[in-house]
Amino acid sequence: MDRQYQIQDLAGDGKLDKLKQLLEPTHTQLELDIALENAIAYSRIEVAEYLIELGADFSNYNYQGVYYAVHNNELKGLEFSVTNGVDVNILNGSLINTSIETAMNTRDCSILKWLLSHGANPRLISRASKRIARRHGTIELQRNVEDATKNTNLKIIGIYTIGIICIALFFLMKNSTELHKFLDKAERTRADWKFGAFTITGLIQYGLLTTGISIIVILTAFLIKKKIGT
Repeated sequence: MDRQYQIQDLAGDGKLDKLKQLLEPTHTQLELDIALENAIAYSRIEVAEYLIELGADFSNYNYQGVYYAVHNNELKGLEFSVTNGVDVNILNGSLINTSIETAMNTRDCSILKWLLSHGANPRLISRASKRIARRHGTIELQRNVEDATKNTNLKIIGIYTIGIICIALFFLMKNSTELHKFLDKAERTRADWKFGAFTITGLIQYGLLTTGISIIVILTAFLIKKKIGT
């Protein structure tokens, strides 16, 4: 059998002693990475720990081992990867979208729940994944996806609301008769107060306007980009 295939099989089967015989004393970086990929894909944690000590890298072939851990419903392999530095949002939400397919196939939402509770971004759930969950998923899967995206939508609405409030406060200050009276009174009290009062109120007003517009423009651009990407 080809050496590389041997390494893959031994790592995936968790046969650490035999794997050590192949890798020691000499090995390539690719051999280590392929071995780690297979160890993670089947939750062979003892093997994975040994390979990490030798310098194996999770990112081989676009984090293929982590992808297969999710695909194979191997929660321990996923946990080990994330604990050792893999971002749950790698490759624009590859893991969370794969977990939805896995939940549909296995009728087990454990990995999806784990990802969501460990920082996976619900905004990265694609329309295709939402459609899969809605049409073919269990009630539990549908509820998890709906709850995750609903919370995200509420956050987006909340951020938009903050932007609108900032703009509304700008116009409220700009047209406030009470504020104008205060500025006139400050000028009559001491002439040198006028500049300071106008500067402070101007900074507040235009700070609110800039903040409000920035929030709306940036958030809208992000949503448009996400829609195009999905």
